Amino acid sequence: MNQDQNKINWALIRKEEGYIVLTVCFLFHCLSKVSVFQWIRELNKCICTCRGKEVSKSFFGGYNFPEFWVLCNMLCGIIVYILLVYVQVPRVLGWIFVALAIMRAFEIMVYHVNVLLFDPLIAHSKGKDYAIKSSTRMLVLLLCNMFEYVLCFSIVYLFCVEGMNASFWQSFTMSISAFLNIDAPNATQNLLSNTWVAVARIESIIGVFMNLICIARFINMLPEVKSISSNQ
Repeated sequence: MNQDQNKINWALIRKEEGYIVLTVCFLFHCLSKVSVFQWIRELNKCICTCRGKEVSKSFFGGYNFPEFWVLCNMLCGIIVYILLVYVQVPRVLGWIFVALAIMRAFEIMVYHVNVLLFDPLIAHSKGKDYAIKSSTRMLVLLLCNMFEYVLCFSIVYLFCVEGMNASFWQSFTMSISAFLNIDAPNATQNLLSNTWVAVARIESIIGVFMNLICIARFINMLPEVKSISSNQ
């Protein structure tokens, strides 16, 4: 593949969209690099280049890896949440879980903004057509991401609440109440770190909002369903 086809034409984006869009597009393009998912893909790209293998035909460069990544993150999030509810984990390990949860929420949020706004612009600047594999697949992944947002916030909230002695389901519902800022439990007065909870809440709320916009967009791309009834 021609190397020029992989190079982003920032001048074209500036010419067609203006300086503000260019600046924000460049910012989110840079933020997309702050991602474990992206680091794995870049490493895979280097390995494929050294071996003379096509990146798109490798597992990490194809469509299966994003699905595997989402499922693994959901499973790990559920396991971590269960540990925080039933096991007294060391503080250092707990803070690692909090950092990973916040990073995952940030990663998803940036991805949604890029998919919705900037990936089509970047593809166009490269002289390529922007396309997704399947609208149904995209919607299923978006719904999984929405669950991940709530799960990430729940992990941060549960760890930062001092003296949380509740069952698995009670802890989860209390986390959702705090996340939505409705009927927040009294335990929020004993937060060890209001800053981390606030960061997780802001990330998650913005992410869910962008997620809903993405869902609305891709719903229109679903295959048309024919009606048997003559009245419709």
